[in-house]
Amino acid sequence: METERRILRSTSILFASRFVAQLANFGFVILFARVYGPALFGEYTFALSLGAMLAIVVSTGTNGLLLRRTSRDPSQWQPLAGIVFPGQLFLATVTWLVAIAAAALLGVAGTDLGIVAIVAAFQILNPVWNLFSIGFTATERMGYAAIADAGSRILILLLAGLAMVLGATIETALLALPFSALLILAVLARLSSEEFGRPVPRIDLGAYLALLREALPFFLNVGLTVVYTRVGILILRATSTSDEVGLFASAERLVMAASILYATFAQAVYPAMVRLFAQDKEAYSQLVQRSARLVVLACLPMATILCLFAYDIIVILFGDPFRDAVRILQIVAWLIAFRGITAILINIAIAGDRQYLVVHSNVFGLVILVALSLLLTPPYGALGLALAMLVAQAIKSTSIYLLLRSFGHLPELARIVVPVAAACAATAVVAIFFADADLIIRLTVVSVFGTALLYVFRAIRAEDFVYAYRVLSTRSVRDNQ
Repeated sequence: METERRILRSTSILFASRFVAQLANFGFVILFARVYGPALFGEYTFALSLGAMLAIVVSTGTNGLLLRRTSRDPSQWQPLAGIVFPGQLFLATVTWLVAIAAAALLGVAGTDLGIVAIVAAFQILNPVWNLFSIGFTATERMGYAAIADAGSRILILLLAGLAMVLGATIETALLALPFSALLILAVLARLSSEEFGRPVPRIDLGAYLALLREALPFFLNVGLTVVYTRVGILILRATSTSDEVGLFASAERLVMAASILYATFAQAVYPAMVRLFAQDKEAYSQLVQRSARLVVLACLPMATILCLFAYDIIVILFGDPFRDAVRILQIVAWLIAFRGITAILINIAIAGDRQYLVVHSNVFGLVILVALSLLLTPPYGALGLALAMLVAQAIKSTSIYLLLRSFGHLPELARIVVPVAAACAATAVVAIFFADADLIIRLTVVSVFGTALLYVFRAIRAEDFVYAYRVLSTRSVRDNQ
């Protein structure tokens, strides 16, 4: 039970901190959208996507490599960080200039170019401060990075929100983003140096290039993942209007907020998977099954809720100008389920040193997404992009599962998904009969019937509560030690 207790503690810390971070970020997004409207919100989203795609060059996979190495031996972080940090600073500077030049070449000018410059700086700084959170994450002390992220988001909300309320320009409000990233970088650098030793920056081109070669699979995986999640926005911006980008972004932001359900758990369970794969294959297989089951139990009901209450959510949060985003949300909501399962499968692949399988799956998924986006986005706009993303994600999730079959240790997805999906489908049928009722009544009906049906279809079993009780009631690992 020690592994389960560690994962529970890490997941709880990550979830609490990320919930606060997502709440603050969501507050910023809603305020931004309401103050500046769909068009400028679309330009902001475009800048985020462009900056995120270029920021992958800053880490070049070294953060992922250091996380795996430090998970196995925490003493490796200090000397490796001393080599990696100068390289990331150099690449961050070059990448920021490239982001501005790329936006200018795409015809972005004036206020929109200022948005790109500021937001890109924020995105490019993220991999740098993440470098200094690796030691804590690898030793399953998730609170440092999680609290830093939450603090950053709260600071952005306070500073940018104050600027927007006072009527400041959009550029002034957005300066809160890079400022918060620089502050978090300074704080984490100080904390990690005290805990793991201060990394002495040194320019060792040979050692850095050797790390880059070893980190290539991580770079490809992260790069393909980021491009996969962001390229659709760029295609939509190139083939449609800023308003369409804003509508799509409002729905996608809700999906990203809900992703906290699987993202925090997948991050918390990753170090344990790496350790158990090397030490105890039986315990590793049990962890894989439980992890997949918990992710499905969280993601499918959440997707169902977003789909059933899409109109209420969009109108209440973003207002009438975003009403056309309702159908988009009803489609992209199901990305939560596919992405949650994919997150666990990626953990399985990387823990077993099968990163190349993830690369193959990401390349295949990206090709499908780009093809479908180019086919569906010009005639159907944001709705076409939503359909393209859902179909591509379903194909990508299936492909990585099939690629990992020969490797073994896979979760029994059919046995896990079918009862949860049946319960969610039955809940949706029940909700139809209350379609004209007040929101509170519909929420109550869906919550009560949904929970009961999960138990009826044996998606939730009595032994789950026994297992949870054992995890929660047993003394912590630190107490045992």
